[in-house]
Amino acid sequence: MKTLVEFFRAHAVMHVDCLFFDLWGRPRGKTVKVETLLASPLAFPQVALVQAITGDCLQELVDASDPDMALYPDEETAWADPLPPGRGWVLCDLRTPEGAPVAWAPRAVLDRVLTAYAARGLIPIVAPEIEFYLLPDPSVEGAAPTPADPYGMDRSGPATAVLDRLLGACETAGLGTTMLLAEVGSGQFEVNLHHGEARSRAESVLLFKRLARQTAAASGWQACFMAKPLADAPGSAMHVHQSVIHADSGRNVFSEETGEASGAFLGFLAGQQGLAAALPVMAPYVNSWRRLVAHSAAPVNMEWGEDNRTCGLRVPHSAPEARRVENRLPGIDCNPYLALAASLAAGLRGMDEAQTPRPPLADSAYAATASLPPHAGGRPERDAGLRLAEGSAGPSLRDALRSPAPT
Repeated sequence: MKTLVEFFRAHAVMHVDCLFFDLWGRPRGKTVKVETLLASPLAFPQVALVQAITGDCLQELVDASDPDMALYPDEETAWADPLPPGRGWVLCDLRTPEGAPVAWAPRAVLDRVLTAYAARGLIPIVAPEIEFYLLPDPSVEGAAPTPADPYGMDRSGPATAVLDRLLGACETAGLGTTMLLAEVGSGQFEVNLHHGEARSRAESVLLFKRLARQTAAASGWQACFMAKPLADAPGSAMHVHQSVIHADSGRNVFSEETGEASGAFLGFLAGQQGLAAALPVMAPYVNSWRRLVAHSAAPVNMEWGEDNRTCGLRVPHSAPEARRVENRLPGIDCNPYLALAASLAAGLRGMDEAQTPRPPLADSAYAATASLPPHAGGRPERDAGLRLAEGSAGPSLRDALRSPAPT
């Protein structure tokens, strides 16, 4: 902890945001003086992890004694904020007073899946795409939205200064942003993250959202991360490109030495085709499902195809060493810790069981059977999603988050 304090002092940081993210991906924590870190861990109520989207504390999801957890700063995530000066942040692991991980903390859920990969000598590599809307604050006089210019390169619009400040902040924070493009909706943009290990990429998404909201608000704008904020405009996704490498050699397990697709690749794909069961973490709100409609660049089933954006699972054209699977199901409103945990666990199970995927689609997946809610017969995933959206997930959610990864 002394090293962490020295880092902040070297950057003239006086106050530090000790952060973690709840089940919905919202930042929680405490702001403390730098010297306070020497006396860590900090105590925090466990119920902060399971507040409903209305702000209500879901006491029924924690032990009856309403216990504390301890916040242990992760020194590798420390960051000094140049604007405003004197502030910084650090992400925290969450543990019980006895020192065990809080099993249903989102960071711990993803860590269990990554541990299962590590036990097999494997490392999953991911690259999320962040779609969002940058909208003028309606309370600001004369505010006007950025005109729709799908994939356009004219950056002279009113949002340019905000985007430039945001990308500068991301670069300073080391979030791994590589690309910005104008998306289809009016005021909709996409930022791509460089591929990397899953936990760091999940945290880059969460921290990007925080930076975007702060940067936009300081300039009279709003950064919106709803999956479907406008009824007649495209929704916003968090597409995730996924591959798996050997920990010792760095070789992509999805490709044989001949360059052909491997059995591990087909197994991973097949496992991903069962992700409709994980919809409550991929699309956690009722609004999330409004994005999942045909002919909107969003999936309605979990079919796969090569370079086919109508499918829930797209395999981009690539060299063998870059062979990957793009999961197009998650909305940008998901918790990326949990969405990545579910996606990677499904792929790992498919590889372990040598599952076989359904044949790829060359034509539009919208002509195939729609199997995602609200289209699925019986709609069990819809009901589970409603329980999450209404803040009444019950013990089944807690049990699911505490359960071990595939072994």
